[in-house]
Amino acid sequence: MKGCTINVNESQAAARTSGGGSGGAIDVTAEQLLMSTGGMITTSSSGAGRGGDITIVPSAAAPLSVSGGGTIEASRSGSGAAGRIRVGGTAKGDGTTAVASTTTLADGIQLRSNRSAIDVVSTEATTLKGVGVTATGDATTKGTIAVSGGRVSLGAVSGRTVLL
Repeated sequence: MKGCTINVNESQAAARTSGGGSGGAIDVTAEQLLMSTGGMITTSSSGAGRGGDITIVPSAAAPLSVSGGGTIEASRSGSGAAGRIRVGGTAKGDGTTAVASTTTLADGIQLRSNRSAIDVVSTEATTLKGVGVTATGDATTKGTIAVSGGRVSLGAVSGRTVLL
């Protein structure tokens, strides 16, 4: 999905795998992602294949805002690994890196990962306010949450592990 502002309103973008093959990735490039309650971006694996990654980045080194009551989730129920959730920055296939100058997650957004990682990054400031961030794990595969930026603000955030 690509655009300046993207609205996910009571709809779903999903990539799933149930066999041995890897699931597809979901890449969102926008300066603003608005999600309402019922809006969902999800990848999952219910077999031996790895679930796809979810990446949300700005089109350039611009501010990125993700808000609303929607859910962004990478999960697994089989033996395959869940995909990784990256918000604000990622390495691209051509070797370059896209990183938001500021990343803001607010107003009820839920980030959930089952036995994988959630990364929220920016170069200047990262703000999480009124957001649920959950990374679950088990005895063999840990779930992690990493939040980074020049300045990090956390308010009303839930999660298992936060690395600053």
